[in-house]
Order: sequence, then structure tokens, then C-alpha cells
Amino acid sequence: MPLEGSSIGDAAEHYFEQSEQIPSLITLAARHDAEAGCVAGGLLLQHLPEGEVGRDRLHVRHDHPEWEHARTIAATLKPEELTDPATSLETLAWRLFHEDEVRVESGATVSRGCRCSTEYFAGVLRQFPEAERADMADEAGDIVVDCAFCSRIFPIPLAEIAAPD
Repeated sequence: MPLEGSSIGDAAEHYFEQSEQIPSLITLAARHDAEAGCVAGGLLLQHLPEGEVGRDRLHVRHDHPEWEHARTIAATLKPEELTDPATSLETLAWRLFHEDEVRVESGATVSRGCRCSTEYFAGVLRQFPEAERADMADEAGDIVVDCAFCSRIFPIPLAEIAAPD
């Protein structure tokens, strides 16, 4: 599916509308702070389908009055609010939706970095048959793995991933 829209948020909204048929509002903001460096924030608001969990969607409508109400309120969010580290998620949710029911679930801690390692990739490669691993190896006898997340290269010798006898 081609990316369409004037921003990455617009492209993501278009994706959700076309592929998932879920009306969405995505607001993104970023700024550079002399002390903190790059600071970014975002809001993803989606009109979830009606119906019980595990059942087919009853309907999802862009013109649903509750969706329009929530979308209009969320559109008042300012970029400065999204990039202010002193403003908590709870504060933003309360400011936007205090007239409606507000529930904030504790989130997972986000950390920077890739979890890839030679040991991890060796474990994945061990799952391939020996003949396929041999075909993957270069002239030096290494299978070279390029992590697309952290852009590091991991040359893994075939001898390190041989199945134990």
C-alpha cells in the first residue's frame, strides 16, 4: 500500500482507514531542546469497532457522533503539550477528556537500544537445516546478519551454530 499524505501522521491515518478500516487521528510533534536534545511526542486516537471482543465488527462509522466529539477535542492538542516532558500523560488525558470517562493504564517503560546479539542470531540460525545454513555462509564460512534496527553487522561462524553432537 503506497504512503499517502502530507506527513507521516497523515500517512498512518490513511493506512488505518484503508487497511484496518479504523478511523484514526494521529498527531505528532518534535522539537530540539538545548538541554534535553530531541524531544518527540504523539497521540494515536482510534474509534474502536463496536461489538464484543472476539466477534465481528458491528460497524465503524466516520460520522459516529462520539468519534466526531473525541476527534474534535483531541485536535486541540498543541505540539508544545506533546513535547513538554513536565506534562504527564495523565494530565493530557484529563485536559482533553475530563468531561468523559478517563482511564489511564500504566504503560511499559521504553528504553533505547537494540536487543540483538550474536547469541540471539545464532539461536535463530540453528533452527535452519544444516544444508541451508551452509548455503547462507560466505567464503569465510560466516553467515552475515545485518540488523535492520541498529544497523550493526553480525558475522556468525558456521562452527558456532553447528548443532551439538
